[in-house]
Amino acid sequence: MNKLWLYRPMQPGEETKVYELIAMVFQEFIAPHFSEEGCQEFIKYIQPEDLLRRSLLNYFVILAIDSEEIIGMTEVRDYNHVSLLFVDGRHQGNGIGKALLDHAMQICKIKQPSLKEISVNASPNSILIYQNMGFKLSGYERVKNGVRYTPMVLELKVKPS
Repeated sequence: MNKLWLYRPMQPGEETKVYELIAMVFQEFIAPHFSEEGCQEFIKYIQPEDLLRRSLLNYFVILAIDSEEIIGMTEVRDYNHVSLLFVDGRHQGNGIGKALLDHAMQICKIKQPSLKEISVNASPNSILIYQNMGFKLSGYERVKNGVRYTPMVLELKVKPS
């Protein structure tokens, strides 16, 4: 599909809709791979007030918009770690996740010109997706508070000065 979507930062007041997107995609694709404890921990992490609070501190959120509907999002911490990346199931496979990541990386590179890598803690079912976007495994699967993840990194090309 060659449709153009709008990519932009999350605005205050949109955190509930972002939460709803994340929760819906999580329940469909990720929750089956997590324990009950892991599901509760994840849902606690994505609460709307926490999304907003983090976005006002050392995180930023980029949204993918289609006709005013939020269809994807990514949250990045400290300009070097992808903490969330979710695309509505109806829109997966159209390059939206990659475009969200590309937009986020542009911001990261502007804020940290010497940035050499971006990390992510990939859920079990997203490892292949991240590998297809150039990430490599940087450790073994871990479980923290029931949340399963595998650390991965994307090495960036640093432009010579």
